[in-house]
Amino acid sequence: LRDTTNLATAYNNLGILYKRLDSLDLAEQYIVRGIELNSRIGEEIGLAPLMLNLANIKRKQAKHTEAMYYVDSAMAICQRHGLDYGIMLCNISKAEIFLGLDRLIEAQHSLALAEKSLQDFNSSEVEQEWLEVAASVFNRLGDTRKAYAYLKRHSELLKNADNKQQERLIAEWEDKLKREEEAQKIAEVQNRLQKQQHRSRILLLLGLMLVLILAGGIKWIRDLRARELILARLVEEEKENSRLKLSMKDRELAN
Repeated sequence: LRDTTNLATAYNNLGILYKRLDSLDLAEQYIVRGIELNSRIGEEIGLAPLMLNLANIKRKQAKHTEAMYYVDSAMAICQRHGLDYGIMLCNISKAEIFLGLDRLIEAQHSLALAEKSLQDFNSSEVEQEWLEVAASVFNRLGDTRKAYAYLKRHSELLKNADNKQQERLIAEWEDKLKREEEAQKIAEVQNRLQKQQHRSRILLLLGLMLVLILAGGIKWIRDLRARELILARLVEEEKENSRLKLSMKDRELAN
């Protein structure tokens, strides 16, 4: 179970890195693998970040309806488990989706919900994302002053991503993923061996039971045969005794 959870996390992290490099097909492939693994083991909390990341990939692919489905799924999980940080991220993602759908008032509302949690978590990266979306929303709403203020603050926080650093991180995660997959394969082989050993023990017990049954059957047949022989001998002896008695009577009559 632990190996499967670690593998799902590795898939998620690889998906995030490929998304940052705009390799959306690869990103989606790894995220979907992570969702399948977590769904298989019933790890609901682990599904939330995977669903959210898949929503962001779908949004970048301009598949806004699918994106909204996945972000709503992630939001529902976060709300069930009281994951405020996840709820904040889901609201930012919803704002981006609403922006893509040109539903600006709803985008503004989602941003307002997320803004309430920004100071609680003090994440520069999340704040950058919020400011970028807010600048786009208020620019589309025609509030140039607010849009400029958000954009200026975003520029101050922005850190340029180094592609070589991203590639190095991907290589590290791919190596980690490979180790996780190998560990899972080993665990599966061990599980198969345990099952085979269990089956072998069952077959051995069944074989012993069969031998005991056969031995009991052979003994019963032998005992039955012995009784039949004894009975036959007794019958013969009885016949012989009767014959002798008749013979003696015949002699007595003759005399």
